[in-house]
Amino acid sequence: LAGCIETLTVVTPSEMVKIRMQTAQGKTSGALSSSSVFTVIRHIVQTEGVGSLYKGMAPTLVRQTTNQGCRFLMYGRVMDEMRQRDAENK
Repeated sequence: LAGCIETLTVVTPSEMVKIRMQTAQGKTSGALSSSSVFTVIRHIVQTEGVGSLYKGMAPTLVRQTTNQGCRFLMYGRVMDEMRQRDAENK
């Protein structure tokens, strides 16, 4: 649940800003070329609305949920293995 909330509030908007900044690199003109993060956010909100920061939310949610699930699963398994090895070495 925490991973989903993080995706909805932080990851999706930051991914949108990152993509916009990456696609604007190398362009000699335009509002987003060589702009700061806050300038890009302001431009997106003013020209397209707040909802546009959340475009592509579904694929990002799937990716983040999968990443968090794998991380949670592997963390538990690795910790169990480390505890077992530690107990064997005592």
